[in-house]
Amino acid sequence: MPLLGFPPFEVNFWQLLAVTAIGLTTYSLTNAIYQLYFSPLSKIPGPWYAAVSPAFYLITCIRGNTIYSWDRLHSQYGPYVRVAPSVIMICDPESAKKIHSSSDVFRKGSWYENSERSMKGIVFITDPEEYRGRRRVFGNVFSKSNTALLEPAVRRHMEVCYKKIGKRLDNGEIVNMKKWLHWAAADIGGLVCFGEDFGMIKDEFESSIVEGCVNFTIVAGVQAYIPYFKHITWFLSFIPYERIQWFCRNEEQLRIFSADILQRIKREIQGCKDGHPRPSLFSAILDSVDNPHAKYKLEKNDLVSDAATFMIGAVDTSAILATYMTWIIFRHPNIKKKLIAELKSIGWTQGDHDDGITDEMLQELPYFNMFLQESLRFYAPVQFGLSRVVPDGGRLLGQYFIPGGTECFAPAYTLHRDPKIFDDPLT
Repeated sequence: MPLLGFPPFEVNFWQLLAVTAIGLTTYSLTNAIYQLYFSPLSKIPGPWYAAVSPAFYLITCIRGNTIYSWDRLHSQYGPYVRVAPSVIMICDPESAKKIHSSSDVFRKGSWYENSERSMKGIVFITDPEEYRGRRRVFGNVFSKSNTALLEPAVRRHMEVCYKKIGKRLDNGEIVNMKKWLHWAAADIGGLVCFGEDFGMIKDEFESSIVEGCVNFTIVAGVQAYIPYFKHITWFLSFIPYERIQWFCRNEEQLRIFSADILQRIKREIQGCKDGHPRPSLFSAILDSVDNPHAKYKLEKNDLVSDAATFMIGAVDTSAILATYMTWIIFRHPNIKKKLIAELKSIGWTQGDHDDGITDEMLQELPYFNMFLQESLRFYAPVQFGLSRVVPDGGRLLGQYFIPGGTECFAPAYTLHRDPKIFDDPLT
């Protein structure tokens, strides 16, 4: 019997498949023609296949060789390169300043948005107003006077680290400096943030919490480019294998650790009889948590996320730079000689004990600071560029008008090696 007056018909599988294939092909061709010839970004150079599909961009990011791929593309196409239908790379200092300007805000892009779903720390907040509010909570936490209180404890930790390294060198052992500097960065990160370390230098063993921080950066990095990766980890969590279970519960464990350590700090502050608990960054802002009378409001869950985020940010960034700086010093005897001479001028005795050298004293050393700046230029811990989105209405960047919603990156690796910016950038 005809339905609603329509004659009966049969659906043939192969006919349906053919129609679907024709539809997809038509869409793909139409999209390719639009992206290559009519899109507002069509004038920006780059590989044609990058303009018609995000596949090239996603595969490059997941493979982990983005800095070299973008650098190669900039060498081939110039300072502006289109790497996806709505993503461009910018190797131009003036445009880089614009996209990271605090006056005309380019909000954080998809990398942060996808990460924000799992970790609502201050680093991942994409809403400018919410970010400003969270910044106000931290206030003067990072002021020179506040961080100066932590310097003696930092020096004591490094003294223990250097003594242990020196003992092994005296015994003729080969020392893995990356491992030791990683332990030192983690211990000092815990000390500065929470007032207590993880005992990694003392015990010469990787803390499971710090290992979790490193693993989280890997998971978050993949999830940032593949939003549905979180659902994959949910499926993996049903596999009864201890290592997979630990991997899948990684974020939850970081939150539990952060909440626990913040609670310990709060108890210490409340039980401190002389009113001077161990100094730390988070002890200065705990009064704002769930406090209706606080000038700037902060919920407990937000602070827990910030605590985990600070630890994630403190470990690898410091350890990577310190490892490269150590490598440079041992590779270039002339640099080592100049640094030693300058450090001796402020009282360094070249021993493994604390000479009381402060950050303020180090800031007065011209060669030391040039060495630090050049090390950061060559071996910045984050070299792939930070994701930013062009505001509504679009903006003029260089010779191109970039429409609103376009995602922009200014890759530090390429910018820091640009001969138009630095004379002899590779020397």
